[in-house]
Amino acid sequence: ISAPQPDFELRVAPSGVRIRTNSSAPVTVYVQRKDGFTGSIKLELKDPPPGFSAAPVKLASGQNNAALTIKGPSAPTMLPVDLVVVGRAKVGERDIVHEAAPTDDRMQAFLWRHLVPANDLKVLAWDPAYEPPPKRIAPVRPASAVATNAVALTNLVNATNAPTGSNA
Repeated sequence: ISAPQPDFELRVAPSGVRIRTNSSAPVTVYVQRKDGFTGSIKLELKDPPPGFSAAPVKLASGQNNAALTIKGPSAPTMLPVDLVVVGRAKVGERDIVHEAAPTDDRMQAFLWRHLVPANDLKVLAWDPAYEPPPKRIAPVRPASAVATNAVALTNLVNATNAPTGSNA
């Protein structure tokens, strides 16, 4: 048995975020307070990639979660990038800094909610004006082939609709 050692752990959900270029998206940061820790915690991004940012957020005493708004870059990213959320607090004279563990908020049996651990906090910035190329491009046929096919189709239709010559 020892004296209490006030501390905290952080979780961030969701573990994957899509952000439109020049836009922002929130993530929720949850805190688990330990050994009577009641102090405030400053949340921020640790060394974000170029173009990504988040205004620091303060988790007040007694508050158990907060939204951190991630602002995306002006250009889309080709692949998802990793972000790290950190929390800073002061306990007495010592400074405590912890990284938030990425998680996903899941429901079990229509009632219980769990923060399921993930490997990374991935963020993808995408351009809303982007249109993917078509999956299949129709072949270009010469005009003479199109006209020949149209004549053949007309002859086939006329032959099919013609009277048969029996008791008509």
